[in-house]
Amino acid sequence: AGAGRGVFFVNYLRSLVRAHYAVYPDFQLWIHHDDRAKEFPYFKCLERMQERGLLKLIYMGPSEALCKSMLWRMLPIWNLSVDVVLCRDLDSLATPRERRAIDKWLNSERSISALHDSESHSSSALMGGMVGFKCEWVRDRFTSWNSFVALAGQYEIDLSQHGADQRLLNAAILPHAGDQICYEDR
Repeated sequence: AGAGRGVFFVNYLRSLVRAHYAVYPDFQLWIHHDDRAKEFPYFKCLERMQERGLLKLIYMGPSEALCKSMLWRMLPIWNLSVDVVLCRDLDSLATPRERRAIDKWLNSERSISALHDSESHSSSALMGGMVGFKCEWVRDRFTSWNSFVALAGQYEIDLSQHGADQRLLNAAILPHAGDQICYEDR
């Protein structure tokens, strides 16, 4: 989402879809996007993949704030037909090692997965693009995506600032988490 995301992220799309189906054939791939994504030549391929049922494109309108848009990936949590949500960035390609960590988490009693197996993803307990949730746990604590995002004001988090999505996750979810986080470290 947003003007600054440009070529860097779009270059991952071909690999992202292939990696997803190699590692997570039993998960659906949903891509929440703004109007800018439609400008990329590869978007037509994504639309064809959607027509074939390979992924779901969810148009969210114009991006209001960078990190508010990054929180779109959490929207499926409040869809009652969804049990588990894995939030990932476009530049976070799925790997067999990640899948083993996710399977370990899914087979546990814990409700939150936090992956910390990258040098660039270790600055906070919950990283916006490397977190997973058992949806019922989140829905029991936050009534809707809008109510969750509105907490940014309570915590004085400016969602237009880089990293604000992670600050919100850590401010709003960590106090409720207790022993519910399953960490996978380097």
